[in-house]
Amino acid sequence: LPRPTAHRIYEYHFHINTEIEDQKRTFHITTKDYSGEMLQGRMDDISEDQMREEKSKEIYDFFSQARGILILLETIDHALPLEQQMNYENELESIINTISQYTDGSNTIQIPIAIVLSKWDRQIQKYADTARDVEIEEKYALQYLENSPWSRIYQKITMICPLTKVFPIYSFWGDKPNVQREIQSFNLTAPWIWIAQHAEICLFQKAKLFQQEYPKDYAQILANYQSLFTVDKVQSPSIVLEIQEIRKKISQEYYDNIMNLPKREKMLALKKFIQ
Repeated sequence: LPRPTAHRIYEYHFHINTEIEDQKRTFHITTKDYSGEMLQGRMDDISEDQMREEKSKEIYDFFSQARGILILLETIDHALPLEQQMNYENELESIINTISQYTDGSNTIQIPIAIVLSKWDRQIQKYADTARDVEIEEKYALQYLENSPWSRIYQKITMICPLTKVFPIYSFWGDKPNVQREIQSFNLTAPWIWIAQHAEICLFQKAKLFQQEYPKDYAQILANYQSLFTVDKVQSPSIVLEIQEIRKKISQEYYDNIMNLPKREKMLALKKFIQ
């Protein structure tokens, strides 16, 4: 991995094999690692202003097209220096503003955000009664966030993103360690899978929202749903089944609408319908 202060952008490609809804799934992940100094809003500047501007654009372009965001927060108990706290908050604000510009400009993020509390091992004595229970552990994780140095950042994230989930991660013992020998540096499988799953749900909801707003734009409605298969590669069995039913219904409505048009318009519309 690059040094934390390296002024470079590293792109990683990998896949996760899992089983969801009794179906084997493979999620293909593309992500980027970058230095925080490249983000806008920091109180400390790096000397290569032109380089930062070019690299920053690449990062923000990537965020604007991302289907999900994973935010790593280290589990700490001590207060952060004011400058460091402001840097984190300003960076988050700049990312929110950039993504909203590419959507509806509402200053919200309609994609899933996974908040990963790394090094949750540090809390193991404090919350020993969790007994590795996922729901109880998540409850404690939320309590920690609300009373931690990250509380303001957490509040901002939940205010602008309706789809947020917190993952306490045992950085040195794996996601859910059972024995001492299961030592791994980071274990992000669970949040990655959650993001991939809910990214498909968000894409589907976006297509349904267009259908609700423009119910007579049959051609574009069908194109949007088709794009979920051909471009976005949505594979969730429940979503695929629902899309098939919607397309069948919309196609019939589209055809019936065409049949009620005057003869000349009908011929042109039928040609477009067949295509």
